[in-house]
Amino acid sequence: MGRSTDIERLQKLIGEQPDQSIAKREINGLLGWDLVKAQRVLDRALADPACDIQMVKGGKSVLFRGSEHRGGSRGTGLYNDVAKQLEGTWGKRQHFRDVEVHFTSNAKLREGHEWLRPDLVMECHPGKRTDPNQPKRLHAIEVEVARGFGLRSVYQAHAQGQGADYRWVMFRRSGPDPDRPNNGDWDRIEALAKELNVGLVGFAKATSADTWVTYREARWLKPSERERAVFEKRVGPPR
Repeated sequence: MGRSTDIERLQKLIGEQPDQSIAKREINGLLGWDLVKAQRVLDRALADPACDIQMVKGGKSVLFRGSEHRGGSRGTGLYNDVAKQLEGTWGKRQHFRDVEVHFTSNAKLREGHEWLRPDLVMECHPGKRTDPNQPKRLHAIEVEVARGFGLRSVYQAHAQGQGADYRWVMFRRSGPDPDRPNNGDWDRIEALAKELNVGLVGFAKATSADTWVTYREARWLKPSERERAVFEKRVGPPR
């Protein structure tokens, strides 16, 4: 294995921090660089969207959003960003009410199976609610970094969302065109999502609701009580 590049070292450093976020002023000291080199490497990383490094508004903190591995004690930064949008601006635009988001991907008991639990589970009421005793609907959500998004993501969301009311893939999109993500399989991804009833939502920056685009709405699957119970048992208790 070759020596890591400066950008790879920067990505690794930020990816290991809580919430995969670091104060800009700490970078040079932790990597043993002088201030000039730290700024030069950071500028190069920020200029290349493929690096998945972002500056927080105000310029005091830097984020890494290119890995789904745990970031310290507070978890994967991209999952946290998406959860905040579901509970905030994007969820309100969808007319969701009483939203609760649970992190379910890193539950310890895997039982030897693949694609067992979604990354996030959202509980909420739809905009229109005719029955006051109706339980919240369950949304199974697969979250993907830009380089991890593809046909496999749709299959994974379908498998993990068995028994949920809705299945989604929410992914960081690449490319300058918000109407068509920069993915060579995009036409097949859309066709597969339609066939498997999986919603598709992409964003350039998860923290900015203005960059979120819904390419395909998830359809209500109306699971039976038994199917819902199996799903809830599989994903484990909410956290």
